[in-house]
Amino acid sequence: MNHSTKSKTVTSDRLRELLAENLPRSSRGVAFGPETSLRQLGITSLGLILVFTRFCQEFNIPMETLETNPVSLHTIGDLLAAGERILEQQNGLPGNGSAHG
Repeated sequence: MNHSTKSKTVTSDRLRELLAENLPRSSRGVAFGPETSLRQLGITSLGLILVFTRFCQEFNIPMETLETNPVSLHTIGDLLAAGERILEQQNGLPGNGSAHG
């Protein structure tokens, strides 16, 4: 059991859930994969920012530390990869006063 693999699965699953919660009504229930365009699903730049904001809140990540601009993402795969990078960056950062020691 690889902790990194499990962490990526949790990240991907949660990002998919957040994305599904923010889909327009016309796209709900539509199957999508990594290559699916966010625009095809009707996700606006505001929708992406909402997804990222909720993701950061849930994983206790300060938005100002993000190196990824959500509106630069174009596919589901881009979104999932960005989420994984964000968590990896966060886990690799020095403790900023919140380290478990």
